[in-house]
Amino acid sequence: DADHGFAVGDNQLLVTDDGGRKWSELEEPCLPIRSVHFTSPSFGYAVAGGSLLDSLKGSELFVTSDGARHWRHDTKGPTSVQSLCFTTRYDGWIGTPGKVWHTADGGLQWSLSFSEPHRVGPPGQGDTAMVQCGGTRGAWVLFLGSGAATTHSPYVAFATRDGRSWHPVLEETFTESGIMPEVHAPDGPGTYPGPFSAVS
Repeated sequence: DADHGFAVGDNQLLVTDDGGRKWSELEEPCLPIRSVHFTSPSFGYAVAGGSLLDSLKGSELFVTSDGARHWRHDTKGPTSVQSLCFTTRYDGWIGTPGKVWHTADGGLQWSLSFSEPHRVGPPGQGDTAMVQCGGTRGAWVLFLGSGAATTHSPYVAFATRDGRSWHPVLEETFTESGIMPEVHAPDGPGTYPGPFSAVS
């Protein structure tokens, strides 16, 4: 709502209940929190541990029901979580390397919704998956490739309106056309991925 918000910084978790005029620091769980997504002033999810571009170091899903004062480790979800978003307390998405997962029951069960297309070259762990919610059943994912060459860094975005069928939205053409030749999407806004936010 207009008053409540949460912010994550270097080894800091901040909360406000007055529209951002004052912020208070909260204690983090045993692992540093990288990102949070709240569906109400009291209920929220967090990605903790690991690092965005090296999920092999282990990032985990945590849940709070008291405004981030206490967290519990969610052991039912996928491992190596890189990003998350929820539209309600029960309906949400998780990005893991090369994959997008969906839950409709608050994380009791997760189902694989989308895997990035076949890649040319040696198999890897999958690109970093940045998910954003886009309505009740909609979602976007921006897959961030690793490395860069001749001032180009690979990325490709997909979207869904129903959680079942996904379509490409944009891509970094120079790099992605060689890595994922079966994907044909409009050119992205630049040769390096920038901030990514889905509105609807």
